[in-house]
Amino acid sequence: MAAAWQQTIDASALAAVASSRSLHQGLAQWQLDLVREALADGASWEDIGEALGTTRQAAWARFHRALDEGGQLRMAQPSRRERISAIKDAGIARIRQLEEQWQIERSRLRDEMAQTQRNLKEAQRLHTRRQKEARDELRRAITAASWELHAG
Repeated sequence: MAAAWQQTIDASALAAVASSRSLHQGLAQWQLDLVREALADGASWEDIGEALGTTRQAAWARFHRALDEGGQLRMAQPSRRERISAIKDAGIARIRQLEEQWQIERSRLRDEMAQTQRNLKEAQRLHTRRQKEARDELRRAITAASWELHAG
């Protein structure tokens, strides 16, 4: 039981649920053994029901078959439908988580792309301005050289 308890602490939530089943089975068996001992010591079903926080009828209904058979307390196993439902729920939760992550990433990439487009426009404006300045400077230099040739 100690190992099952440790797994419920250290594991993911879903793994902890699976480990808790083993822990629950161990506790239920221990409780059956304690009920068996209490009855052997002379306790009544009413006493046992009170100790469990239930009625004597509920205590008897829960334990009498295992005690009569002298066997282990059998825990109800989840039905096939319950297992499939649990798998489906876990899958849907994972898909939702992935969708949320995608929405965040897509938004980040769109913001990054918009910033890149703004940077591109700014770079284009700067390039156009520098080209114009270079052409103007070239015209001035040619004009100045032309005046020098005609003047001299």
